[in-house]
Amino acid sequence: MRRSKTFSRHWNSGMKTEVLRRPAFLSPAALALYLLSRAPFFPAYPISFDALNYMRALERMDVRLHQPQPPGYPLYILLGRVLLWVTGDPHRALLWLSALAGLLAGWALYALGKRLYGQRAGLLAAIFLLSAPAVWFQSEIAAPYTLDLLASIGIGLLAWETMEGKGKAAPWMLAAALGLSGAFRPQTMVFLAPLAAFALWKRGLRSLLGGGLLAAAVFVLGFAPIVTASGGWEGYRAALGHLTEIPAWGQARLDGVSRLLQNALTVLRLTFGAMSEPLWLLALVGIADEGQRSAVSRQPSAVHRPPSTVHRPSSTAHRPLSTAHRP
Repeated sequence: MRRSKTFSRHWNSGMKTEVLRRPAFLSPAALALYLLSRAPFFPAYPISFDALNYMRALERMDVRLHQPQPPGYPLYILLGRVLLWVTGDPHRALLWLSALAGLLAGWALYALGKRLYGQRAGLLAAIFLLSAPAVWFQSEIAAPYTLDLLASIGIGLLAWETMEGKGKAAPWMLAAALGLSGAFRPQTMVFLAPLAAFALWKRGLRSLLGGGLLAAAVFVLGFAPIVTASGGWEGYRAALGHLTEIPAWGQARLDGVSRLLQNALTVLRLTFGAMSEPLWLLALVGIADEGQRSAVSRQPSAVHRPPSTVHRPSSTAHRPLSTAHRP
């Protein structure tokens, strides 16, 4: 216990002395190093069929033609068009979008780590993220996954700000970010909705209801362009209906809600199957930590002991000298 307290004091004192210093990875040299670690290794050609769909969607967005594939990624395509205006090449535009999104994800994780555990923890987390092989690879291909990473970390940061009561605008920023994540990638909104709902609920029922309405409105407005470009609701629904048949292909024929439920259960099973090993590890670490906390809490401390057990003087210590040495 004494060593852990000493470590905590040194850690906290170290963080306090570093708060005023700009983190090294935000320096121009570090930013240039990040871009140099990505740009020279951009592939000359798309590495997947999805990348071709995204590239074609920069010119014409229509999910009926899988430009992009259903359910569609309107915000991703619109951001790609902005960079297309700069680069003039669809593939290069999406590659730079992935690289820049990875950089922003590192900054967002630094901000989240700094708020939770201090600047040192945030800096280490950002370095580990940007140097992780999976993130490095995804930041060099034409795919939306680094933007997905950025959205997830950003919503986590806003959720923490909301739960901690950091300003009146935090709940509404969280709700708007959740809606934008759905306009970017609907799956992201579905997975992050429970976290956002819990954070909004901590601020009260009014924040939960108002934030839910705002998130829904932002999602509808952000998704409207791709629905309109796909022939309206009927055309988009037809393309989406074809998508729901793909996971159930080869299984018993399902219709309507039953098919959607079956596909949702399949996605959840695959998701938790992929996460099973780290989840089990985290569960074991949590159980061990809880056991240590319980053991420490059961140990009597000097503060809670009765006065007679805190200091018990010897029977002769306070006797008069004449009686203490009496034969």
